[in-house]
Amino acid sequence: MCDQAPACAGNLQPPTITEPMPELMTEMSLLTMQDILRRVSARIEGADASVRLLAHALASPLLDEPNLVTRLRSRLSAHPALEMRIRSALHRAGMYSVEQYRDQHPLDVDDRTLGQPTPPTAVCDNPRLRIRVASLTVNEDYDDVADDVVYCIITTEAETASELHLLPPTNELDEGDTQNYGTTAGIIWGADNKLAPPGGNMHINYDCFESDQADGFNQLAEAAAELVGGVGGIPIPGLEGGWTVPGSAVASLIMSLLALDTDDYLLNAQQIIDKELLLELTQGRYWNLRRSDSGTFWAWDWTLRLEAWGCTDDGTL
Repeated sequence: MCDQAPACAGNLQPPTITEPMPELMTEMSLLTMQDILRRVSARIEGADASVRLLAHALASPLLDEPNLVTRLRSRLSAHPALEMRIRSALHRAGMYSVEQYRDQHPLDVDDRTLGQPTPPTAVCDNPRLRIRVASLTVNEDYDDVADDVVYCIITTEAETASELHLLPPTNELDEGDTQNYGTTAGIIWGADNKLAPPGGNMHINYDCFESDQADGFNQLAEAAAELVGGVGGIPIPGLEGGWTVPGSAVASLIMSLLALDTDDYLLNAQQIIDKELLLELTQGRYWNLRRSDSGTFWAWDWTLRLEAWGCTDDGTL
């Protein structure tokens, strides 16, 4: 039996979490637009599965195409503005002809499936986790005229699966205000009432905005539903704006969705949770992600509080 993690029965709701996780408590570095462009260019050059899928869907139809390509092309064609933004972003990053790229890089549909965790081989193997955004605090607000309204897209990728979540808009937040999220609304890993085993390192992308327009979030949610559904994403029951997604799709999806948005794009940050930390996280730990920036006539400073808890199948803690 594992005496370093709780048992899984009845462990879905977060416990009272007061212990910090120092390894994850850090000031996040900001990815500039040039950083993001280089990241996409590297994926294009490496011909990863998400880029190949987009190229096949954007290119002219071929006979006997996989249903996945046909379905995504249909969804993109129904939203011309979204399709043009995706084409433009890919072109900027070095994909100058989707047809040529498609012909050079055949699509292997098999790499679109979700992975499975390795069966436990020792006590305390394969810890299961839930992770949530517990709160967002505006230490200094971005908008000095009106209060901040903040929303985020968070993608969590692991060996066994990936999840994409839209963190809904906050209330209007003045300097020093905090928005607390309910357990369901804030979950970014282990949704659908499951404690999910990551199976290895976890990669989390945080993309947050200060809303300038009333329908900015709605545009993003609509685009997310179209694209995620088009690549086999599965809506999470009872959670609006949450999907389980084939892992290799998420990076390109998030790039495409952000290209659509026109609100103030303030935070794009990445974090890796090493697999060696997963067992300790099952005991209930929190960490803060803080990001600030300033210009001649503006400044902002936000903090996200993340909480994780979990179990193992043979836990006794």
